Amino acid sequence: MKPSIVIRLIDAVAPRGPLDFCAKAIALVATFTVFDSFVTLNTAEFQARSLAHSMAITFLIGAPFGVFVMFVMSLQRSLQEKLAQIAATDFLTGLPNRRSFLNDVGQDRLGQGVVFLIDADHFKAVNDRFGHEVGDKCLRAIGDHLRASLRKGDIVGRIGGEEFAVYLRDPTPEEAQIVAERICSRVSLDRSDTGGAAISVTVSVGAAVHLPGADLEAALRHADDALYRAKSNGRARIEWAGAIESAENAQRDIGRAMIA
Repeated sequence: MKPSIVIRLIDAVAPRGPLDFCAKAIALVATFTVFDSFVTLNTAEFQARSLAHSMAITFLIGAPFGVFVMFVMSLQRSLQEKLAQIAATDFLTGLPNRRSFLNDVGQDRLGQGVVFLIDADHFKAVNDRFGHEVGDKCLRAIGDHLRASLRKGDIVGRIGGEEFAVYLRDPTPEEAQIVAERICSRVSLDRSDTGGAAISVTVSVGAAVHLPGADLEAALRHADDALYRAKSNGRARIEWAGAIESAENAQRDIGRAMIA
């Protein structure tokens, strides 16, 4: 993609090393001096008339350079924000990456939550049979599916490979179960993305309740253990961590957490 005129201008002005910095600093000072001298020589009679005229001339000299500096600073801030967004985003799915997901969840102070760890079932077989390009499209489809399955305010991220994570903020037992069931539904790829092949995938989910003030990493470990059970027990299902052995018990545990 061809860089914009603004980017090319900044690239031309930005120093590339100590010597380049000195050369461009001298050029900038020289330009300012020449411009100042030109304005001073051509407005000498006006400067002598009043303080207002003198201030107007100073403004005319300084304004272009002040605006330029502010423009560069504004552009630099915009670029820094874009870089921060890129650093926090998984390039393939557009979801927050692992670091960003953990940071967002760590900042949550709304009460107890539920952590889901989600893994695509038989993903290696999709890659082996249809190629990595279709595999990437499969991951993007799962990411879109997760976004569509959540409530407003819930957090989702891709934490590595074919593994995703979800954090439900302060759900009722019914809400947690409904979201889990939506997540576990089959994800179908558009035939136009697969060369006409009919491809659909399922996911396995491990879930754990996260209480206020509790260790998030511990909840993630419990969810990971539950995910392993979900994989071992047939895939395309959700398993709850710890003593939670069923949806009914899960709702009971969440309800207790809410009361506590």
